[in-house]
Amino acid sequence: MNGFASFVRKETLHIFRDPRTMLIALLMPVVQILLFGFALSTEVNNVDVAVVAPHRSETVRQAVERMAANPNFTFTGYIPSGEIDRMLRSGRADAVAVFADDFDRRMTDLAAGRPGAGTALQLVMDASNTNTAQAGAAYRAGGVAGQCG
Repeated sequence: MNGFASFVRKETLHIFRDPRTMLIALLMPVVQILLFGFALSTEVNNVDVAVVAPHRSETVRQAVERMAANPNFTFTGYIPSGEIDRMLRSGRADAVAVFADDFDRRMTDLAAGRPGAGTALQLVMDASNTNTAQAGAAYRAGGVAGQCG
C-alpha cells in the first residue's frame, strides 16, 4: 500500500508541475460535460405510430387526432391487425396503437370507475430502442389517462 501511495504522490506532483498536463486534467472534463450536455438528448421525438381500429368510432377518431397532434408522435395511418408485426419489423412504425372493438364502452366504464372495464387500448412497441419504447409508452399512457378523466 505504501508503494501505491508514493506512486500517486509522484504522479500528482508531475501533473501540478506541467501546465499543459494541468490544463488537460482540469479543462477536459469541463469541455466534455458541456459538449455531451448539448449533444445528447433523451427527449423522444417523432415516434412513428400506426393504428389498428376495427371500429373507427368518433371516440377512436378523436383519440387518434389527439395522438397525431402530439409533437412526439407521427401518425403513419390505419393498418389491419395482421400487419402489426410487419410494420414493426420493417421499421415503418415504432409503435402500433390497437384499439379494442368496444373502445367506447370500455372508456365509458373506465371514466365511471366501473370494475372489470378491461383494456381499451393496447400499445405494441418496437423495443429495439428501449428509450423510445419507454418514453412512447409513457406519453401514450398519459394521453389515455387524460382522455378518461
